[in-house]
Amino acid sequence: MKRLILSLFITISLSLSLSLTLKADSDLSKLQSQNLELKTEIKSLKEQLKNLDEKNYIRIPNKDFENIISSKAVNIIDAKLENKLGNIELLVGFSATIILAIIGFAFNQALTNVRSKIQIDVMEELTEKLNKKLKDVEESFVAEKEQVFHLTEFKALKENNTNYMDKTFSEMQSQKLEELLDKVIKTSDRFTLIPQIVDELVYIYYLNFKTNDIDRLLTEHESDYTFKGPTWVNGALAYTHDYLSYGENFSREQCLRYIEKALIVVPGYGEALALKLYIFMKDYDQAISEEEKAKALDACKSQLKNIINSPGFSAKETLRRIDKDRKIWGKYIDELEQAFPEKMKEMYKIAESYEQGTIENTVAA
Repeated sequence: MKRLILSLFITISLSLSLSLTLKADSDLSKLQSQNLELKTEIKSLKEQLKNLDEKNYIRIPNKDFENIISSKAVNIIDAKLENKLGNIELLVGFSATIILAIIGFAFNQALTNVRSKIQIDVMEELTEKLNKKLKDVEESFVAEKEQVFHLTEFKALKENNTNYMDKTFSEMQSQKLEELLDKVIKTSDRFTLIPQIVDELVYIYYLNFKTNDIDRLLTEHESDYTFKGPTWVNGALAYTHDYLSYGENFSREQCLRYIEKALIVVPGYGEALALKLYIFMKDYDQAISEEEKAKALDACKSQLKNIINSPGFSAKETLRRIDKDRKIWGKYIDELEQAFPEKMKEMYKIAESYEQGTIENTVAA
């Protein structure tokens, strides 16, 4: 728009300037022609005067006569020039007025367009910001509503966990939790709820010896979420059961991997360390050579020393785990106490003197 107005202004200005120039040239040419005609007329009059009878006229000296004639010619030419120049000045003044009016109109129009453009841009920006704010508020409200709903649903499922040993019930419960996990993983509350849901599922799968489902859950989510120590210990418990029952090397390696994960989250975690002692005693029990037996006992002895030299909660948690598992894996616990009676007594003494108790979230299955 600005370029169009500027182009129009330049075109009109050039046209008016050219017109004025051509008009002035034309008027000057006419004056020159009239001047030539006057000179011719004066010359003719001079010739006629020579032939006149001097009796009928007053004689005037040639010099004075030429001055009179020249003065008259000059006056006639000046009058004509003044008239022509007056017309030119009038035309120039009129043209300048038109040009100034066009410039003023173009400026006002450009200013109006700029103001309108600024108003439109400001309104569009404000509208965009307002819409974004409204959208953010709406999404936040929906997210909070979803969080409350998911948390309520999870709590209801978790409270109904009294019969996980029943296969039908546990399968139904795990299916509901898996469905909730799929829904939560797409929402903003996933970082809070997913570790809790996975922990509950791992616990159910441990009770039903579903190690494949445990592996699937922990492998799929361990890189994105942080799980508590008991989650890893519950996974390790499932593989401890398999290794102590069947002696499978794969189960042993998986158990130790999960134990190390738990110890990273909770250093000196007694629940995990107790499982290590079971693994080493199983190694001793199924060792064929004396060298293998000695290696297993050395590993077990080193582990007991670490527990004794750790803060008191480590010994207390280890013995709590041992007392809980005595009915199931009493064979390996008895062998442990027979092989290291002094170390076990020292560990019991440390646990009894530990007065602060155990943090609640370190309790595994």
